Amino acid sequence: MALNRQLLIITNGYGEDMMGAMIAEAVKARTPTVNVRAFPLVGPGTAFDRADVPKVHASAPLPSGGYVLRDLSLRPQHWKNVTRDLRSGLIADLVRQRRVMRGLRGQVTRVLAVGDAYPAVLAKLWLGMQADLVQTAKTVLATRFFGPEIAAMRWACRRVLVRDDETAAWLRQRRVSAISVGNPMMDALTYGLVDLPKASGERLVAIFPGSREGIESNLRTILTAIPLVHRRLAELPGEDGRFGGRVQWVIAWPPTQPDKRVRACAAAAGWQVDEETSSPLHLKFAARDGGELGVIFGGVGDLLQMADVAVGVAGTVHEQAGGHGVPVITFPGVVAGRSADRFVRTQKRFLGDGMQIVAPNPESIAAALYSVLTDERLRQEMSVDAKRRIGRPGAVQRITDLICEELKGGGP
Repeated sequence: MALNRQLLIITNGYGEDMMGAMIAEAVKARTPTVNVRAFPLVGPGTAFDRADVPKVHASAPLPSGGYVLRDLSLRPQHWKNVTRDLRSGLIADLVRQRRVMRGLRGQVTRVLAVGDAYPAVLAKLWLGMQADLVQTAKTVLATRFFGPEIAAMRWACRRVLVRDDETAAWLRQRRVSAISVGNPMMDALTYGLVDLPKASGERLVAIFPGSREGIESNLRTILTAIPLVHRRLAELPGEDGRFGGRVQWVIAWPPTQPDKRVRACAAAAGWQVDEETSSPLHLKFAARDGGELGVIFGGVGDLLQMADVAVGVAGTVHEQAGGHGVPVITFPGVVAGRSADRFVRTQKRFLGDGMQIVAPNPESIAAALYSVLTDERLRQEMSVDAKRRIGRPGAVQRITDLICEELKGGGP
């Protein structure tokens, strides 16, 4: 009966926990009679705790973050991670996972796996059930699925829910039942936290300096580029609401970092805090050189809705910018104390022409910003390609619709 319907969500990583928790909340709100439970395979699954979703099992954190369960490469670093995970109790945890999952046989109506094929394979092996797999991390626009992955999805998955039409079509050609639903990462943003008005003929540039070690170095590089942009923009005529060179620069500063650090970076670049003017920005600096600089400590979704261009060294938020159609300019800055050269090249594969990688110096950053700000055609081409590759928002609702319609119908 419908009252006994059970949905088990199996996740394979911390980001996957967050997506699984969002889907669980939506399912519970839509169909309160469904019993939703979580099975995080990597770590404690705290995202489910925050969403008030009961867990049938919580794993011990692994030094690799669970990547050894996905990476089948022969790289030396992979085998170092394997050794560290084994020492941390990987085998014992797998044994416990098998015992708990086999104990759920006959109790579960539907399985939703979030991540790669691995959790779906476990559901097939230990529960004897095929899963709906939320596989939105990969896109054939940036990479390819390997033969063993395809075979595993054919065997273990009822459906594979991917982020874009091209990936869905590519998998269907290989006899994998695939549906394009969009990107759940786009649904993690919240809106309505900060109001960012933009005057007619003005451009808004979002600055994302990162969130960890290296954030100040990255921000100083960008702030040094701003006067160089303004010098070139000063030559533009502003007529009839067309862009005349006026730019609003907004720094998205992580709430976890003290604001005195962003104040010091801005002051070193010649920007003075404007204590007099009321502003929706959390921190505003006195206008100079035909531009304004401000800071927000939240409200990234609102910022991306208004931004014309994004510049910085960031991870998820760059992909979220692409999903909003915001062109991204990035450079090999500093992430966790190291050059982000490999990191930005990986991002480029996902964002394609929606991202420009430039040299990590103010002159190169300024030249790229000027080009994107003033070339409407270039900006539009970057916007279209980024949105196509990242996937549209609304994935959580579409996945919820698919699950709830079946659970409500009482089918097997």
